Amino acid sequence: MPSLKKNWGSAPTMMQQAQQEYEKRVKRAHLAREIIEVVLLVGIIIFVIQLGIKSYSGNTGGMMSPAIQDNQLVIVSKLSYVFGSPQRGDVIIYNNPLNTQQQRIQRIIGIPGDTVTVTIASISVNGHVLNEPYATIAAGHNENQSPLIVTLGKNQYFVLNDDRTLCDSSVPVNCTNDSRNPTALGVNPNQANVKSLDRQYIIGKVVFVYWPLNQIHSVNTYDSTFAGL
Repeated sequence: MPSLKKNWGSAPTMMQQAQQEYEKRVKRAHLAREIIEVVLLVGIIIFVIQLGIKSYSGNTGGMMSPAIQDNQLVIVSKLSYVFGSPQRGDVIIYNNPLNTQQQRIQRIIGIPGDTVTVTIASISVNGHVLNEPYATIAAGHNENQSPLIVTLGKNQYFVLNDDRTLCDSSVPVNCTNDSRNPTALGVNPNQANVKSLDRQYIIGKVVFVYWPLNQIHSVNTYDSTFAGL
């Protein structure tokens, strides 16, 4: 009889151990599932970030000063132009049409349908002379080397450097790599309405300078300059 009582007394302990072991297995399964879910979520986030946001070197040779200085690192939003179109004032990064392995940074001045008029001293869009607080023009320099009138067609954008005085006035055709020198954008300057950058080369919108740390700032698109156009 004593031994029988002992056996019956040990039964609940075995059941408790089995229950505890089952609970441990359930917890491990839940933990494994949570780890897999977190890894998948992180992977999706990284994929979306890589798809929509990318870092580029703002190596512009000073052509986008003061908005972007040479050798600064910038954040570019590619998603900006998935859900919308490039706008006047946007600073963009695009593939060099003559060498798509190289990227350039410029500011959009004209969008499809605009007529851009470039004179020695000013830039006009649809007859409105722009007040350009972002542009750098050194004392004693002309803003542009030669007049130019462009009416932009579908998917055509007119882009300019912010620094308008870096070129060598003795060799004006070689002084810019923006729409003031159409051949730099891979187009025939003798053809009408092609003195522009084609939409297919635009990668995204420059939104932020993040390096060096003491020079962090957002990139202004100067909406007021282009309001009402």
